[in-house]
Amino acid sequence: MTPAEWSGNGWRIVVTASAVTINRANDVLTLRWPDASKLFLQRRWFRQTLCGDEGRIVRLQGIKRRDANSLTMAIRRLKFENLIDDAQEWQAAVTRILGEGRTSQHWITTEEVDELLARRPERGLIQRIRNAKCDNLFDPTELSSADFLELELEALVDEANEQFTSVELSDSAWV
Repeated sequence: MTPAEWSGNGWRIVVTASAVTINRANDVLTLRWPDASKLFLQRRWFRQTLCGDEGRIVRLQGIKRRDANSLTMAIRRLKFENLIDDAQEWQAAVTRILGEGRTSQHWITTEEVDELLARRPERGLIQRIRNAKCDNLFDPTELSSADFLELELEALVDEANEQFTSVELSDSAWV
């Protein structure tokens, strides 16, 4: 995620992949994930306010509705950014182990499966993203990684191991 910036009279907000920096008239506040993911915009009588768990952080004087919407979307994306990163890392680890098994034609062991299962991020990420109406904020590869968490790893490994076995049996039949 490239940094996005919004500013107005007496305030400036920068949202990056891991933090939100809020420059107010007299100080700077930087919130990192997960604290930054708890931010939200509140609108009352044509006034927008950035709020957190502790209440009002800064009144967004001069922000346009379109900019307030894009800031809201950036904060929503931030809520899932680290979870998507974890899902992508786990998907890469599973793909690597399956790929190594295929190229070397060896079984994937129970220990390898157990290790992958222990490292698997919490399931249900894709549904949480859809429930928050944030699926349009992520590209297809990010959504695919979130959906990959729902995969039945044991069934996938069993299928791969069966393929290895059938290759071994067909190779040994020619000997």
